[in-house]
Amino acid sequence: MRVNGTYLILDDRNEDGEPISAVLKERCIPHLFFLADEANLLEKIELNVLPIEKVKVVFQDINLTGAQSPSRKDYDKAVEFLDRILPDDNGPWLMISWSTWSDDEGRTDYPRALFEHLINELPDGKKPLTLKVLDKHQFTLGGAGTHTTVEAYEDMVKERQITLNEEIRSKVDLPVPLSTLLEWELSVSGAVNETLIEIQSIANNHPNLEDAVGKLLYELAKAEAEQAISNETCASALSRILNSQLLSRIPMSIESGSNLSDFDEVELDNFDDWKLRINKFLHFDNVHQEPGPGSLYSYKSFLDSIASFHFVVPPSESASVRHRSEIVGEHLIRKSFKDTIVPKAKASARESVTEILDTSECIVIDVTPPCDFAQNKAEWVKLCAGIIIDTTDKNSELQAIEKSLSNASSFWASCNFSDAIEDRVLRKKVIFNSKIIFTLPSHEVPMAGLKQASVFKLKEQILRTFSQWLSYQLGRAGYTSM
Repeated sequence: MRVNGTYLILDDRNEDGEPISAVLKERCIPHLFFLADEANLLEKIELNVLPIEKVKVVFQDINLTGAQSPSRKDYDKAVEFLDRILPDDNGPWLMISWSTWSDDEGRTDYPRALFEHLINELPDGKKPLTLKVLDKHQFTLGGAGTHTTVEAYEDMVKERQITLNEEIRSKVDLPVPLSTLLEWELSVSGAVNETLIEIQSIANNHPNLEDAVGKLLYELAKAEAEQAISNETCASALSRILNSQLLSRIPMSIESGSNLSDFDEVELDNFDDWKLRINKFLHFDNVHQEPGPGSLYSYKSFLDSIASFHFVVPPSESASVRHRSEIVGEHLIRKSFKDTIVPKAKASARESVTEILDTSECIVIDVTPPCDFAQNKAEWVKLCAGIIIDTTDKNSELQAIEKSLSNASSFWASCNFSDAIEDRVLRKKVIFNSKIIFTLPSHEVPMAGLKQASVFKLKEQILRTFSQWLSYQLGRAGYTSM
């Protein structure tokens, strides 16, 4: 498939990149050549034209220093250039090694060495996903086995031009994992484009199209925010209403994904750790999200933020503690979990289960109705108390906790997920108690200051499940009879 992004050629010699560019031009593929030269890089940085957005395929030269053979210096130079060229959120890309060192009859594997170096050294948003090898020396003036300059495309005999075309065509044919991801990305981009086109088409009949689109966008924001519309709320309201249009427009299947069953037999080391990381990816946003419904706050940091908000000078520790104790003490939150979980655990596990609960982190989750929050109508911030437990290397204790909670309807537990702290991957679980609900006047909650108290934010799917459970717990009907 053709990618929805940029094809980049990175080489330290213009003449070596020209044949690739010529073939991509013939195939009507938009692309850029970037000369791997320090002066050129500095010039582009000064002109503020970097990064290059949405790079999905890179034709990557290996020997960028002109040394006798590739070394760590060449790999480091590739990292330096790609780190400056690619945006932080570029996403996965296909690396096509384009070098006279791509094939030396099996004595070394420079393309693989460079690929692995890029994976190890580049930040997450800039790492390549797949490696393919395009042997450059078969197109050099010296021929196979030489490391001379590549022959100009227009000087190549027709047969050699055809060979280069076929080589490039086969290399840019994306492998299934990458094509699946990029096809989904393309479908999302298509949904965005459909939305933009429809907005413009609604406004097309107005004599001043720009004013009409502006008015339409403002009316959409006003419809979402209702009476809470203002300069401050307009941007977020518009973003919410436009985002809501995308889900129904994104195709419900990815054609390339039909081939993913071929990977069913692939065995991965530490597969259980992978599952924990996937759970984190699916259900928990990273820290420091904007506050609002679904936000999880450290209980201590949350109340310290409120204390700081109310004191003219930074509160002393005693004042901060006093303010916290006036609401609900952390010991009372933990006690509510211990009173339910520990007695149901096996006698042999009770001590270690108690230790896990005693060392848990107390948290609160914002359960304010989303519509009230979005429209700035919430006069009270509603919170539900919970804990985050660490069960790393404690399988029997985790089983005891999960068994104790299985019949405790007023408690809700998330799936297990991973949390990386200082290069350690910890296994964690969030548990909430529907019996500990408290509210605070919204004007007393410093929303801007809560960003630093944020631990996670529940994503839509798990938040919807949690909200339905909590609504049932708070609205359960009952009656007394004799």
